[in-house]
Amino acid sequence: YREYLKSPQWNRVKRAVLERDKYTCQNCFRKIAPNLYPMPDRAEVHHKHYTGLATVGESFAFECVALCHDCHRRYHGKEVGEDE
Repeated sequence: YREYLKSPQWNRVKRAVLERDKYTCQNCFRKIAPNLYPMPDRAEVHHKHYTGLATVGESFAFECVALCHDCHRRYHGKEVGEDE
């Protein structure tokens, strides 16, 4: 899974999800921005489920949602962590 998150296909899906969601967290509705460092307004893409990845080996945009770093961590019950 960690290797998949580095793939060109995931990068395309991630970019498409962020653009579709207008760089807005779909939980708290705060504007978010791509950033390499964990910070509250960092844009992250959360998998709502992994059906596409499990069945055909790639994620689909409709399976994902844009979240800010804070909301993503809270959802996963973590204080800090890597992009899921």
